[in-house]
Amino acid sequence: MGFSEELIQQLNRALEIKFDGVQRKMAEAAGWDPTGLGRVLKGKRTTWLDTMGRLADAAGLKIVLSGEGPKPDLTRDVCWVDATIVPAGEKAGRPEAEDYFAVPLVGEAGAGPGVVSEDAVKSWILVYKNQRAIKGHTDMLAVEIERRSTSMVPTLHPRDIVLVDRNDIEITKPGGIYLVREPGQTGGGKVKRVQLTKRKDETLVVYYSDNQEENPPEVYSLQADFNDRLSDAIIGRVVWAWSDMTRK
Repeated sequence: MGFSEELIQQLNRALEIKFDGVQRKMAEAAGWDPTGLGRVLKGKRTTWLDTMGRLADAAGLKIVLSGEGPKPDLTRDVCWVDATIVPAGEKAGRPEAEDYFAVPLVGEAGAGPGVVSEDAVKSWILVYKNQRAIKGHTDMLAVEIERRSTSMVPTLHPRDIVLVDRNDIEITKPGGIYLVREPGQTGGGKVKRVQLTKRKDETLVVYYSDNQEENPPEVYSLQADFNDRLSDAIIGRVVWAWSDMTRK
């Protein structure tokens, strides 16, 4: 999504949040003609908007609503302090600290409403950053599958731990695994496969499980349920998992 599209989306979101959906109130606050504002909100492109969009895209600018500052990266660099080398690794020597991330383990995720809190760090997990699946990912958190959740069996079992990239929320192909929210949730949620489906002027967000007999798909409207913001639905993509192979 380019800057122009993001600007239109955020203006419509601000219209609902700050002006109760009344365009006249927003136009009066901005000292602008309501007709001109209506054209922009409906996505009717203008020369100035196209120009600003191209400049912003070239500069890599992003839009953040007032009071919604950018999320701080959760991932931390590692510094070894008197690191102990176990017998199996004595010949290899001490590992290089710059080859690892410390990723926060923040909670649990299940098949129903989640209990993940991105601010409550339970522990930290070391991640080898040169692993192919990890390269290029920097803002990550780890989430444990809730003890009673079997919705993603056989791919994921209860107590498995997944690594989630908060910067990766784009649905590039149907069926990718993500940490998702239900409508109205402000914290975390559950681990599901996700598919986007276009229907007329509406985009449907479909959450589904690998264990579909016990967990039917959930279908939401991106526009009606998530304020037309994918970031309200998706916390991040699952890029790695730690699994107890004795149960496979």
